[in-house]
Amino acid sequence: MDEKAKRREKSAEQVAADAALRGCEELILRLHGEAKAAQWGLGVEAFSNALERAVRKRINPSGLTIAQREDFLSTLHLEDLALAQACVAGLETAWNSLSRCTGRICVRRQW
Repeated sequence: MDEKAKRREKSAEQVAADAALRGCEELILRLHGEAKAAQWGLGVEAFSNALERAVRKRINPSGLTIAQREDFLSTLHLEDLALAQACVAGLETAWNSLSRCTGRICVRRQW
């Protein structure tokens, strides 16, 4: 089997709901960088958890292929996701940034 056929076959594999991002370490690092998550102090693990929750919600009863997962991840507003997760984590730099972005004082909600 040639490389193109192998890639096509791999992209058709199903994503397991209990391990939605298994084997995606390089992708997660790239997306973390694209999201500029470090500017708010959001670590890779917390960002990865947010991505995994999003992918799990995207998986439907008929499943989700690796290619569909990649397509879905490419549609996310990564900076917004990172900022939101940093706020959830209580990171002050994120709250300050959100406050500046919205032009008003944000009230923290205790979960």
